[in-house]
Amino acid sequence: MYVSKIILTNFKSYTNESLEFNKGFNCIVGQNGVGKTNILDSLYYTGLCRGMYTNKDKYLCQHETNFFRLEAILKANKLITNITAKVIPNKSKIIEKNGKAYPKIADHIGLIPIVCIHPFDTDLAMEGSESRRKFIDNSLSQVDQYYLQQLIQYNKIVLQKNAALKEMQKSRIVNKLLIETYNRQLITPAAYIHSKRKEAIKNINGLFKSYYKTLSTDKEQVSLRYKSQLLNEDFETKLSNAIEKDCLLGRSTFGPHKDDILFEINTEKLKVFGSQGQLKSFIIALKLAQYTFLYNKEQKSPLLLLDDIFDKLDHERVAALTQLLKGDIFQQIFITDTDFSRIKKIMNTIGTPY
Repeated sequence: MYVSKIILTNFKSYTNESLEFNKGFNCIVGQNGVGKTNILDSLYYTGLCRGMYTNKDKYLCQHETNFFRLEAILKANKLITNITAKVIPNKSKIIEKNGKAYPKIADHIGLIPIVCIHPFDTDLAMEGSESRRKFIDNSLSQVDQYYLQQLIQYNKIVLQKNAALKEMQKSRIVNKLLIETYNRQLITPAAYIHSKRKEAIKNINGLFKSYYKTLSTDKEQVSLRYKSQLLNEDFETKLSNAIEKDCLLGRSTFGPHKDDILFEINTEKLKVFGSQGQLKSFIIALKLAQYTFLYNKEQKSPLLLLDDIFDKLDHERVAALTQLLKGDIFQQIFITDTDFSRIKKIMNTIGTPY
């Protein structure tokens, strides 16, 4: 499956624009500020129902408009699928497949698997654990609808529990029965989330090491390590034991919402000991591993969006990445860049039309 056409209405800098694409490489070249990234953002939205850099739809509307519409035409052999997003921020969001609205937006996730690599991906290593949880949740949600349902359910219960804990903290009256009720509701989704994260990180870690070896010419040893309170712990017992601490702090302190993925280079923290070059190689290898993980699960090639990354890489890493992109699993790739001669050179090296 690939995107053959997308129509943008009131989406960011585009009032009304229709763009056609090919299989293989699609290169979008121009100076900064002309709207290259906005095109990738529209593709991302058709797959994941949110922007690449924000989950707030109001920031995706063109200035002084109150709605936007995206329509993507997908082709797979002779099958044509139409996906339409009709969004009025803070009021309504409708995602349609062939003219029929999904009962729940989450039902659409996974139809168009997407992996994006952009300059801000270094935040995965440098920022807090939430960004790394989002990475693994994004990976699993695109291949496991039940995982996404359980994740939504778990997060909803945690929010409700936290609201109750804050109220108890304020009133200084503890309702232990209510907390235990929330805890029981958390057990099933937490167990599934933990199990799938553990399995996925193990799978992605093997792929990641292979990609990093290619990108770095095997100069360092790298790894991903799953850090979770649920490892070797009885979740139900720990939840019960944490009630006093939860009440004291006014929030749920135990569960998969505290998980992290440790990024390590030569057994040390990448964030502390990694150079800029190592950090870039690490993140690109991680995203390519995510791509391969999605492909292996569904035997369906995700869209690969490369947003302005080549001018941030040295020649050695550009050459290594270029060779990797020649792989058979990459069906449709979108590249933005400011330098036409650089993109022309890369495409000539790959030996493919664009």
